[in-house]
Amino acid sequence: MIGPAKIYFIIFGILTIAGGIIGYVKAGSTVSIIAGSISGLLLLLAAWLMPEHQAAGLIVALVVSL
Repeated sequence: MIGPAKIYFIIFGILTIAGGIIGYVKAGSTVSIIAGSISGLLLLLAAWLMPEHQAAGLIVALVVSL
């Protein structure tokens, strides 16, 4: 059950980081790279927490997704 959610958060985190990098490259937006990196890293953290600490991982992902 947690496997698909973990994969989703990994993909979502990587895409979020990539989006921040693209925003920086295209528009020179420092805010984009900072926000994208922080959000993406938190989503990757949520995926990493999922196997042992399901509630913590889901809460982190929920907060980032809001």
